[in-house]
Amino acid sequence: MQVRRQSRKYFLVRYARFFAYNGFVYFGLLVAVCVVPNWWNILLFIAYDLALLVIFLSYFTNTYQLTETTLRLQTGTFFLTTFELQKADLAQTVSNFRIEQNIFQKLCGTKGLQLYLKSSTSEDALELYALSPAALAELSTFLAAYQIRSSKEEPNLKEIPLAQTKLSTLLKTGLFSTRYLVYLVFILQLGTNFPKLQAFLVSWWVWLLLLGGAVLWHLSIQYLNFAKFKLFETETTFNIQNRLLLTEDNVIQKRL
Repeated sequence: MQVRRQSRKYFLVRYARFFAYNGFVYFGLLVAVCVVPNWWNILLFIAYDLALLVIFLSYFTNTYQLTETTLRLQTGTFFLTTFELQKADLAQTVSNFRIEQNIFQKLCGTKGLQLYLKSSTSEDALELYALSPAALAELSTFLAAYQIRSSKEEPNLKEIPLAQTKLSTLLKTGLFSTRYLVYLVFILQLGTNFPKLQAFLVSWWVWLLLLGGAVLWHLSIQYLNFAKFKLFETETTFNIQNRLLLTEDNVIQKRL
């Protein structure tokens, strides 16, 4: 079996997503390390650089091999794990899979595939983040037992009324983010090391602007990702669909 990797657009997709979410902190830390190279700034900057290194290495370590009867997936970065799935045994080994496409994947013409195994003790998935349309079609054909079906193709698809995302849920989940702590640490570092900024940061309206802007940013991302989330039901499956910034198709088999 030939080892296959994801699309080379993987680097563009993953790094674009990383800097879109973390660019403000990353480049702020870069400036802080150059101007005020204390141990706290250096440790944070190294942590972000390690994340960038993991993204780079994952392209070479997360691979798959496909034949007519077997799918072999290798996952991990520093510690590698290999899973071999037989086509005839998919119903016993695969719990479900999802195809998703966020805004960065859309711009690059790729999609992501997440595969969940029944033997897994957690919600962790085997993920191929940036697949070309041809590669995704090939893998979807192999996983035909869990092929995504839309409401137009499935006339008996029944929508579950209470499964749509509520605005209150988006607000609650959007307020929880570890990035707020990073913003706070970075701003406090600026105020400590630059005396001219201390008087500026004492003003209540500055903190309101900084923290309010961060909250509004994350709430906006949360809304764009999940505002169009819906759940459908057929006789044998639950179908999850998302159709705004994040495009997602996920089929979960019922346990009959």
